Amino acid sequence: MKRRRAASVWILKELAMLGADRGEVMLSSGELAKRLGISQQSASGRILELVRDELLARRMGPRKQALRLTPSAVALLRREHSDYLRLFERAERLTVSGKVVSGFGEGGYYIGQPRYQEQFQRKLGIRPYPGTLNLRLSGGEAAKLDLLRENPGIPLEGFENDGRTFGKGKCFRARLGDQECAVVIPDRTLHSDNLEVICERHLRRSLGLHDGDTVRLEVRL
Repeated sequence: MKRRRAASVWILKELAMLGADRGEVMLSSGELAKRLGISQQSASGRILELVRDELLARRMGPRKQALRLTPSAVALLRREHSDYLRLFERAERLTVSGKVVSGFGEGGYYIGQPRYQEQFQRKLGIRPYPGTLNLRLSGGEAAKLDLLRENPGIPLEGFENDGRTFGKGKCFRARLGDQECAVVIPDRTLHSDNLEVICERHLRRSLGLHDGDTVRLEVRL
């Protein structure tokens, strides 16, 4: 099973390098075989296995086939990348790069809850501005978000208020420019590539940030 997964990752990575993680790539079995250094028969068999495993979508053309990685395949490559991050970046700090995006205003509502504010004060020593700076991570940076999700961090306790449940989560101390801040990771089942950053100051105003700006955040693990 491990050998088969390794073979799948190897081929999926090669296809992703050609752009199959973003859209269809036209490729014959012979061309793929040449890139991989295997026989055409073996390449054809590997493609069929990936299609059966729902890791590869295939559309046949007159001479070549259109191949595209499925969301499950992209998730598999991200997990693999996350494993390498844990292996080679065993450090106390993690640098994350993301683009500033607008949220839906929910962050301010949650962060402003007194029970959360009390925990931030007690565990981080800050009372954050009731709002979050949202950073969208992509590519290899998104794998770093997976790494943070798997790290225990500083736990945040859930609670109920007026019949509404506010979930658990965790946070990490961080630094953005000259601002001491923190990253909040809610315990949500919905997958998101957004990272939520809190600070005592309004980060957009204090740092002059706008949607689309790329920033680098140093997270302490």
